[in-house]
Amino acid sequence: MTSAFRKYFGQKYLLLFSPVLLFVIFRFIVGFNGLYGQDSHEYFRYSRAIVEFFKTGNSPGDYFWPIYYPVLGAILGLVMDNLFSLQLISALSLTGCLFFIHHIINNIYEDKKYLMIYLVISFLFAPYVLRNSFVVMADMLTVFCITASFYFFIGYLEKNELKNIIFFSGFSVIAVLTRYAAAAVFIIPFFILLYEITRKKKFIHMIVSVVIAIILITPHILIRKSNSIDFLEHTWLQRWSVLNYFKSDFITPDGTEHFRLINIINSFSIIFYPTYLVFGIVVSFFLQKKYFKNKYWMISLGVILVYAFFLAGIPYQNQRFFLLFYPFVVVVLYPAFERLMFFLGKKRTVKYLVIGLMLIVQIFFCIYFFRSAYERNVIEKEISAYAKNDIHKNIYSFDVDVSFISYDVNKNVINMRNNRIAKFEPNSIVIFNEEKFKIQWANMNPMLNWIELKSNYDLLEVNDFGDGWKAYEIR
Repeated sequence: MTSAFRKYFGQKYLLLFSPVLLFVIFRFIVGFNGLYGQDSHEYFRYSRAIVEFFKTGNSPGDYFWPIYYPVLGAILGLVMDNLFSLQLISALSLTGCLFFIHHIINNIYEDKKYLMIYLVISFLFAPYVLRNSFVVMADMLTVFCITASFYFFIGYLEKNELKNIIFFSGFSVIAVLTRYAAAAVFIIPFFILLYEITRKKKFIHMIVSVVIAIILITPHILIRKSNSIDFLEHTWLQRWSVLNYFKSDFITPDGTEHFRLINIINSFSIIFYPTYLVFGIVVSFFLQKKYFKNKYWMISLGVILVYAFFLAGIPYQNQRFFLLFYPFVVVVLYPAFERLMFFLGKKRTVKYLVIGLMLIVQIFFCIYFFRSAYERNVIEKEISAYAKNDIHKNIYSFDVDVSFISYDVNKNVINMRNNRIAKFEPNSIVIFNEEKFKIQWANMNPMLNWIELKSNYDLLEVNDFGDGWKAYEIR
């Protein structure tokens, strides 16, 4: 008994420590600092501005995204490197997610024989989960807050204790103010709690929840001020429509996008597309009708459906968006995984082969999908280093220029998307990727400005960074 107890807790702590070990590998051996793409550089820029505010009192200014991720990064940034702190938050959020998902499954299901290996396969080595655990983005902190809030949501329904509603309120508000889209995840839990509190006349619990929400929303209002609800005017919300369910091509201010699947199918692709659980569709065949009797299984399924239909109405597709409801997918599929293990019979060799195959395939796709982030990170650093050391004063660019502030490129950078440029200054540098932009940005400023450059100016190629990125001198 004691040996089994020690073995269980040894496995649990090994599971929770794994993200830290992987973080050390990604950061210090692979050399991935977590920066790639617009969002990560904007989080880093604003977090640095908040650190400066803490030190000097200079206003950090405004920015579009929710505040808690860069604020927490800035707080840690007072005692460590700011970029490191933001990446560390993402990595530790993975540990927190594993902790709470483990406890949620442990509390709502009876069969838990294969729980540890299931979490390793379905969450630790879910390709987009692992990738986003080491990038400078708010996703994993949001997922951590969502899983924590759901754990305390279950605790409140079971015991009606004030502490559970306090933690639920705190984590859910922070989740929404880390990623606005998280609000869709809380629609069902919110109305269930509202009904439960009203039915049992626990109005003091409602008051406490409102007070906590006001306290946690206050920093957002103080920082964003008159712009605190600007996110409601985001293009994707303004253009949300049921008609988008059946579309796969979209024209937005972010260019023209062509996708393989219509939105409604894509929103449920999480169970068959290898960005998360490669064997999800196989495992789902082992679901049974009896699971409908488990109210927490049903609530989890409800959250998945609400969020999936919400995503289907957005005029865009990105597998990263599935992160916010993926923990609920993991919870829903767990009893099916247990049944799959039972179906394989008592022969350990067969089970070990199946588990080993699952693990190998999951890790393969982790490497495959991490590659694009890593390659983008490498080329951003290479181009930024070139721009920083180049002798030309003006740089015309688009897309990759978001990295220039992060890498302290102190040049006059003109973004080719913001406006049609009437005159390009000679003896300047252009950094552009025609192959990447010619379809998505056709007839829009980036390509119109590039066509103007090619047609009316003498361009000399001075550097080829690879993957279509080139630097030109305007003669």
